[in-house]
This record gives sequence, structure tokens and C-alpha cells, in this order.
Amino acid sequence: LTNNGNIYSNGTYGSAYGGSGGSIWITAGTLSGTSGSISAIGGWNGMGWNSSGGRIALYYTTKNYTGTVTAYGGTVTTSGGAAAGTIYEKPTSQTYGNLTIDNNNYVTSGVYTYLFNGDSPANTLRLNSLTAKNKAAVFVGANVIADSYVIQSGATIGKWSDSDKFN
Repeated sequence: LTNNGNIYSNGTYGSAYGGSGGSIWITAGTLSGTSGSISAIGGWNGMGWNSSGGRIALYYTTKNYTGTVTAYGGTVTTSGGAAAGTIYEKPTSQTYGNLTIDNNNYVTSGVYTYLFNGDSPANTLRLNSLTAKNKAAVFVGANVIADSYVIQSGATIGKWSDSDKFN
């Protein structure tokens, strides 16, 4: 798949409620492109509230894509926070994928992106890496396990079970 255009599932404006970002699932042998964008950004409403970002999943063998991939919470107003969406990338060379949660430095105002996969060990979500950045606020459930946790630029990752923060 070569993307030099726009693939988007963004939320939109609503007078009372804005729509959250939608979902995008791409499976490709080679994912390439230099000027494209893939986005699932949250919407906003006329009352000053924003909606959460959506979900993007990219499965590929080879990635030469240098365009943007974004799933921010809605960003038109600053009075109402919105949780960041998620970007999951799974190259075939890795056993587990990488999950990135980026809120583009927009303050979430106490709104979190929750990662929860049920109470049963059979439902464990395994990740190669979990990255939170740019003021994303993330809570992970007990059955979410990553080989590495990366926290950048004012982001937080907390454990749902005991609210202990990783940073």
C-alpha cells in the first residue's frame, strides 16, 4: 500500500456532542508513502467539549512510510479534555506489536485512555512496547503487559489495579 493522500476516520463537529475518532485497520506487505496521513482524530462540539481519538492498527512486513499517523483527542477547545486514541503497529518480524498513545500536547483535564483486556490471564494483551507521549494520560489494566514502557513529554502511565504510576 502506498499512501500519499489521506486515510482518515476523524470525529466531526456537533452542536451538542462531537464524534470520537473512528477506527482504521491496514494490513499490507509493504506500507509506503512520503506525504500521506493516516488519522483518527476526535471531534468537538459547540459547548467547549472535545471527543476522544480513535484507533489505528497497522500490520505490515515492511514499512517505508514516512507520512503522519495520528489519533489525538479533539483539539479545537481547551476547556474540555479528550483522551488520546491508540496507534498499534505490528511488523511481521515481531512477536508482539507496539502501541503508541500521543495527545499532541493537549491537556486531557483528567481524562484517560484506558487499556483493559479483561480479568482472565487468557485475555492478556502483550506488547513489545507501550509508548505514551505529548501529555497522553494512560491507565493500564492488570492483564496488559509490555516488554518496555516509554513515557515522554509530560505523559503518564498508571496501573489501573493500584493507580501506581510508572513514571
